[in-house]
Amino acid sequence: MTNSSPSYITKNKFGVYYFQYSLKIIRSDNNSKYQRVLYRKSLRTKERRKALLLSRFLWLAMTKIEKKYFSNVVDYQKAMGLLAQYEAIQCESWEDAQKFFDELDDITSSDSLYLEFAEKEKINEIALHSYHQFTTNNSSFFSNSENLKDENLSILVEKWLEIKNQQIKKTSFISAKQRIIFFQEQLLEFARKDLNVSEITFEMIDHYVERLKSKAKFEKSANNSLIGLQTIKAHLTNTSEFFDWIVKRFYKFNSQCSVYLKTKKEDLGSSESKEKEGFTSEELKKIFTAKAYLEGTYSRSADYWIKLIALFTGARLSEIAQLELDDIKQVTGTWCFDINEDGDDKSIKKKTSKRVTVIHEQLIKLGIIDYVNLMRKKKYTRLFPNELKNEKSGKFGATTQRINRSIQALGIVDKGTHTFRHTIKTIFDDLAVDNSVSDSICGWASSSRSVGDKHYSHTHRIELQKKAMDLLKFDIDFSNIQIWNKCKFMKTENLI
Repeated sequence: MTNSSPSYITKNKFGVYYFQYSLKIIRSDNNSKYQRVLYRKSLRTKERRKALLLSRFLWLAMTKIEKKYFSNVVDYQKAMGLLAQYEAIQCESWEDAQKFFDELDDITSSDSLYLEFAEKEKINEIALHSYHQFTTNNSSFFSNSENLKDENLSILVEKWLEIKNQQIKKTSFISAKQRIIFFQEQLLEFARKDLNVSEITFEMIDHYVERLKSKAKFEKSANNSLIGLQTIKAHLTNTSEFFDWIVKRFYKFNSQCSVYLKTKKEDLGSSESKEKEGFTSEELKKIFTAKAYLEGTYSRSADYWIKLIALFTGARLSEIAQLELDDIKQVTGTWCFDINEDGDDKSIKKKTSKRVTVIHEQLIKLGIIDYVNLMRKKKYTRLFPNELKNEKSGKFGATTQRINRSIQALGIVDKGTHTFRHTIKTIFDDLAVDNSVSDSICGWASSSRSVGDKHYSHTHRIELQKKAMDLLKFDIDFSNIQIWNKCKFMKTENLI
């Protein structure tokens, strides 16, 4: 084999290999011309030999799927779902394969199951030969536990954090670090000594999970920062990633602990509860006819504007709180929010979160542009300069807690600012707004938006957003809300 790599694999700046495949699909306007969509996936390895093996399976899967599904746009989303199923079994690194099959019920031979699946799907024999060659060459290594390394938990946590620091953005790294340190502390507390990863037991995991639950109850009773089900699951997901990382590097570790931890996560139940239901019409009335809105008693401008902006855009609180004045601009004559990560202290959740969103006419009537102009006159650069990120977490924690408490104080339980995203999603669906348009407004990733971004011009997309925004109406008399420049925050924030 030559040292040159095939066109379907490439490296990122950290040396991690990626698989890439250019899909040719028919345009949605039935034009005979084709358009190209580039699909990319991390192979999660820096080893060229392993990257070639994994990418070969992906190439075979993509070739098969493209022939069957990518000939028209309608089937695009179905094809992506099918691809995910292929990846689940075929495209995991082979050192993960045994662990994957061990998690399935009533499986006695991972090889026989894989071969049965492969025969059913008629996968290319070359790929099967590669699989056999890989497992045969490494069978003695996998079967001999003496080849596995044992290592101190604290040392591996440090190594894992070093790698994560290179792979993810700063705010995500801070959260990952806090969560894995909490996990480490709980295990050391249980063991009452420093320990190696080979010594991790189910009992230690039980202790860790129970401490997470008790931490949530304690902080709730103390009326402090509430840690809910979603945050507990984020902790467990973080630790599962650490476990998987240990297994992939052949450290002496009971891989069943990883399975057990995932089971504990499943036992917690679904986090898709009331918050994902969206606000009801009555709850929205409660929020925007509250005393603070009618009498203008908000002492912070963010408390007045963020809920209103979230209602009409579905934007995340962090996206709104970090807005700069230059992010409010006219695009082809229409006022828009430019949600981006341009700047030293700005971040977005994912690449698809970057977007330009039309400002609803009701926000303009409430005076959002006049407020922006005042902030410019006062020489500010940010829309809400008094809202600061937590230095440790890199998030607007205090802002989130304060606004969520104001909502919950109205008797609206288990819902917060993020519920506005689900509210607007439900409304757009009920209005039969095209998914590519609603997704472009709120920053959701979808195949519809991907195709729409390729197909529509920037000007046309703004026009489509504006039409969707004109349909967005609420059973609320916004004229009863106190005008912003007569609110209490004008004095407390020295804006007069």
